[in-house]
Amino acid sequence: MAHSPHTKANALTMLMLGDSPRYVAQHTGVPLTTVKRWRNKDMREWVREIFGPGFGRSFRMALKKRLQG
Repeated sequence: MAHSPHTKANALTMLMLGDSPRYVAQHTGVPLTTVKRWRNKDMREWVREIFGPGFGRSFRMALKKRLQG
């Protein structure tokens, strides 16, 4: 079953805001396996598009430095 772009965007936004895949699945009506697939594939691509390819690494390094210092 294909989900609307709005549903997918809503689910990915919820995941980016920290909601669990199970919570997202329950509140959007999208199967849990689909939500997890979107999280594992599409959300990473979306983050790279928005923040650039080095975002994850540079963010983790900056966070680590901030927590240590």
